[in-house]
Amino acid sequence: MHTFIICLFLIFTSAQINGQTYCEPTSNCTFGTILSFETSGADQNISNLISGCNSGTGFYYFNNKTLKSSHTDSILFTITPAMTNWYIGYAVWMDWNSDGDFNDTGEDVWNSGTYVQGAVSDTIFIPSSIGVGQIRMRVRSSYFSVPGNPCGNVSWGETEDYPVLITLAAGTDMSLEKLLSPSVFSIGNNTLKIRTRNNGASTISIFDLGYQLNNNTPVTINNINQTINSGSAFDYQFANPLSVSAGSHSLKLWVNNVNNLSLDSIPSNDTLFLSFCTGMSGTYTIGSSGDFSNINSAIQAIQNCGIAGSILFNIAAGTYNEQITIPEFTGLSSNTTITFDGIDQTKVSILKSVSGANTALIVFDEADYITFKNIKIQNSAAAGNAILLKASANFNTIENCAIIAGNRGLSSNSANSTLVKNNSITGGNSGIYLQAPHPGAITINL
Repeated sequence: MHTFIICLFLIFTSAQINGQTYCEPTSNCTFGTILSFETSGADQNISNLISGCNSGTGFYYFNNKTLKSSHTDSILFTITPAMTNWYIGYAVWMDWNSDGDFNDTGEDVWNSGTYVQGAVSDTIFIPSSIGVGQIRMRVRSSYFSVPGNPCGNVSWGETEDYPVLITLAAGTDMSLEKLLSPSVFSIGNNTLKIRTRNNGASTISIFDLGYQLNNNTPVTINNINQTINSGSAFDYQFANPLSVSAGSHSLKLWVNNVNNLSLDSIPSNDTLFLSFCTGMSGTYTIGSSGDFSNINSAIQAIQNCGIAGSILFNIAAGTYNEQITIPEFTGLSSNTTITFDGIDQTKVSILKSVSGANTALIVFDEADYITFKNIKIQNSAAAGNAILLKASANFNTIENCAIIAGNRGLSSNSANSTLVKNNSITGGNSGIYLQAPHPGAITINL
């Protein structure tokens, strides 16, 4: 057994793309690179003739190159490699239901069957059952293999994503696509901004918009004169702020009377229903008689409601038998942070047996700007890890904690700017285990 006290400020540098809704696989694009991706046969085609490659990750989302098509189109695509003598496999996915992944039945729309030399071409059809609106397409290449997973990392190759806009071949349709802001509702006044889209074949020139909070009086804006071409989006910000009280609410948003029609071609996408709670900020207590009974319920509340300002969770005395996984939260920064404070590490402990080389009692899963302080953190598993900083978990702090583990006290594979201050780490094979994403990626300031 070994015990030591440490105070380190750790800075890691790595080329990471900020996490999005969609997975962003990585690959080395020295080999298997896509030179160009082109389509024909659609209403608006993609011509990405020298797409290049993101040398940091091998992934890029070309959000300014949109394929616009209706259900009647036959879309011919061509993928050309950077070197025609390479043996490369290819695959294409479509997120037909726009749920943020490519895992549903029928979303693996095409693959090359084997690795080939030179350019490949084929045809994609949009199923008639797929609704109108914007979805995403993924194109992958892999050197000497055929990509079988839309998210898995490959040794050599590239991943390119493109927006696909599905419209009607004839008729008028305007959808209330999304609420742009606020991303988190605050107590008090909130500015509402929405995105609508013309999914029809006809140009839109006039329409009404409205919203209703809970059962309050609806707010309507009539006779908005705006030209919106087929496939185009139009963002609208309501002039008067929406006042929201603390708690949970429902919000209904709609567009109607499009081009003075009582109903457009697809009425079902004219209305958006949202349920939300006001964003969290300030000080809360975790404990049997506190605001939250345990740490996981506090984390779940943040996931449900979002963050409106810095949050301090004071943890009441006791033992908390729970494994904790903290995801990435939108809205955190150096000025807006989350702190879990046990006040006295001799009275507050997180204790559980958690086995597995790639997990821990507390996992920072891309979580940023999180602090744990004044807590006893003990993984009682014989080969367990106490704290794991995972997948670009940046700017986190572990301070004045008693860390006990059978394997590793604190480990990381790609975290940046981690402060480890005035902790005791006891037991295990490694007090702190740091793994760089690539050579030369770690700088340590003592």
